[in-house]
Amino acid sequence: MAHFFEDIPYDVYVRPADIARRWVDVTYADRTPYEKLDIYLPDEGDGPFPVIIDVHGGGWYLGDKGAGFLGRVLRALRRGYAVVSFSYTLTKVGPVWPLPVQELKAAVRFLRAHSKEYSLDPDAIGAWGESAGAHIVMLAGLTGPLGSLDDPALGGNPGRSPCLQAVCEYYGPTDLSMMDTYLAECSDRPGLPSSGPGAPATLLFGADMDRVPEKVGEADPMNYITDRAPPFAVRHGTNDDLVPFQQGVLFAEALKKAIGPEKVDARYYDGYYHADARLYDGAIFDGVIAFFDRYLKK
Repeated sequence: MAHFFEDIPYDVYVRPADIARRWVDVTYADRTPYEKLDIYLPDEGDGPFPVIIDVHGGGWYLGDKGAGFLGRVLRALRRGYAVVSFSYTLTKVGPVWPLPVQELKAAVRFLRAHSKEYSLDPDAIGAWGESAGAHIVMLAGLTGPLGSLDDPALGGNPGRSPCLQAVCEYYGPTDLSMMDTYLAECSDRPGLPSSGPGAPATLLFGADMDRVPEKVGEADPMNYITDRAPPFAVRHGTNDDLVPFQQGVLFAEALKKAIGPEKVDARYYDGYYHADARLYDGAIFDGVIAFFDRYLKK
């Protein structure tokens, strides 16, 4: 992945290979070959370190735990966090719903079960996801306390909690059935269709969304918002051409009513696109770390 980091100023990323304390391709479950994670620790300190799990995007079809914006997220090491890069089963193998959400929960259980081995704080685990990865972290965060979208046998460690203490979602879909409607209103560029052959959601469910409304409803984060939800950070660009920013707005407003506005840090950036690298730089990155500091640091 060396090409991914070429020509990027050093202060905006960290190379995974430059991290001294790391464990690569750790198996957290054994249902598919995708179920691996990488664990990175800060250069200094004995821990236990609060944890940020990075979940890549790619329409549930592309990407891996070494891709996406991992290099930027790894800057959290300098702020005293352990960073865990997580892989989940992609739709390249066929319809996978709801396995990716179950896999993230299995990974959280694994990290808690092995927290002493890796110097992790089992009571301070958050997740940061982008796009499809944001969809996964939203659902894992919201359903953790509810017991839904879960397979406690996956990966073992059934006695451990799958709950996340804080979630940051970057431009994730929250209402799949309304994607095309909102895109027509908010973007000046044509986006990918959300239905039809080859569409990401079609590959996820194994059929067009209008043919499997029960699965679509099961996969919409809006349907799991309760007063038991963890604190959330929401980040979205107003010119997102794949996931309309209105979805982030509606999701954040519903969360505020359920858990209180003080636990929802929602910000929208004028003119920013989907997967806009600017969303990971400077004050925006600092704001995300400040959010995690509030809920993951003692």
